[in-house]
Amino acid sequence: MRPKRPHVDVRAVLSILNSLYPNKAFALARENLQNSIDAGARNVWVDVDAGGRAATFTDDGRGIPLIQMNGRQYFALRWSTKRGRNFIGSKGIGRLTNIAAAQRVRVWTHDESGAAGFVWFSSGGYSEHPDGAVSLDHPGLSLRLEGLRRDVADELARQVEAVATGVFDEWLRQGTAVWLNGVPVRPKEYRGRRSTYRLRHGAVLEMYWDAEGQPEVDRAVVLKCKGVRVGTPQRLGVESSGWRCAVGILHLDGFPLTTNREAFEETPVLRAVLEEAGARLRSYFAMREGIRSYRRNAMADRYTRAAREAAMSLGIARGLPGVPSRVPLASAEPESTGAGQGSPSAPSAPPAMGDL
Repeated sequence: MRPKRPHVDVRAVLSILNSLYPNKAFALARENLQNSIDAGARNVWVDVDAGGRAATFTDDGRGIPLIQMNGRQYFALRWSTKRGRNFIGSKGIGRLTNIAAAQRVRVWTHDESGAAGFVWFSSGGYSEHPDGAVSLDHPGLSLRLEGLRRDVADELARQVEAVATGVFDEWLRQGTAVWLNGVPVRPKEYRGRRSTYRLRHGAVLEMYWDAEGQPEVDRAVVLKCKGVRVGTPQRLGVESSGWRCAVGILHLDGFPLTTNREAFEETPVLRAVLEEAGARLRSYFAMREGIRSYRRNAMADRYTRAAREAAMSLGIARGLPGVPSRVPLASAEPESTGAGQGSPSAPSAPPAMGDL
């Protein structure tokens, strides 16, 4: 079957994508996992064959409606099956990262209206395969990427694990399962005592404190939108020795994202919330330092009291603060009964013979 040509300048679209996503393996993993989660998937199976430059993403979500699997809509940057709904992805960018990273993308979709298969090419052409349902026997979506760029193929498995663990960790804790080459990916866990602070405009700051110390890579605040990490962790302009024991999450669910979803859009409201979060962080660290100082002083007081009590019981406490100075000192010398204190006693004269 001769490939059809969509009425879209695909090369221009791919050029835009290349500028949006400098780390293509990371973007590929994040966008495909995000689309599966937005489609209501409870399981996402990812198989990566780095040597063969191929990868497969399969989920059990709702699938893409067949009526919308056409060239005009599939390649349109602003078109999305999730428009108008409360999802992270809503700009139609995600699926295009596959075409930017691979020579061919085989798509099998299974929704409530039926199932079919499509093959999309990096040149922009595509072909339809109505019998493609044999490759997907349950509702959901399956993507087979062939001819991956070498740098993407080499990094993809590591990025899938990193994205599932660090970006979608809350979804994994809530029951969504990601399987990488047949092995379940475990979510990231935050250690320590949690403190929650509600900020303006619906933002929520969570801080975790572990006196034993947090992993060095975690000592900052992660920004999240609807449970998904956005951008890199940051300290919001707050420097403190307390970061050794702290890690935080700032939930910004109602704030818009940039097109590539790697940052929040800069707005006056966002700046105000970040400033409020920074002020809360400074108060948090001051509180934790106060608690630590109190505990150090309390421990020192307990140690001093215990030392005094032990010294009193042994009779060796003269000179310790708070111990009476009249406590007698133990001595190895016998008590003096002779001339002067501390001098040896004078021997007594033997009795005279007349006295016997």
